[in-house]
Amino acid sequence: MAAVENNKTTNPNIKSNNMATANNIWYNVKTRYIGTTEDGFTKVITEEYLTAALSFTEAETRTSETALAYGNREEFDIIAMSRTKFSEIVYGDEEADKWFKCKINAITLDERSGREKKTPIFFCVNADTALEAHHRLDEYLKKTMMFYTVEQVDETKIIEVIK
Repeated sequence: MAAVENNKTTNPNIKSNNMATANNIWYNVKTRYIGTTEDGFTKVITEEYLTAALSFTEAETRTSETALAYGNREEFDIIAMSRTKFSEIVYGDEEADKWFKCKINAITLDERSGREKKTPIFFCVNADTALEAHHRLDEYLKKTMMFYTVEQVDETKIIEVIK
């Protein structure tokens, strides 16, 4: 998706009700279990969760509780866990099935050199399409005073965000 430059002029301190805020760190947690497909075949299924937690241990516990609540999953393994670079989670008015990793570059002016400085910021956006994710991110960022460009919008394999 092409980069789009935006000029926003509102208060950056406004808290939105569609943003997950906490002093948490976001963890990407992958689980694997043996499940049954719609055709009745047994298959190894891998799922990915984005979990807000203060530690790896808390992320593992919270993800396990959520994964077990999904039904006939008495046994599953957590196969990978890593910290993510998401600074914020952006939800829309209606919940969508997909999550997108969006990268923006916040543009500031370096006072010493007088040059533009680009700082990458990552968002996780809930939307049905990449274009919708881009629009939701733009709508969300209208509440800030920063100049930015949307550099990248990629679909993820995340099935649920655990706050």
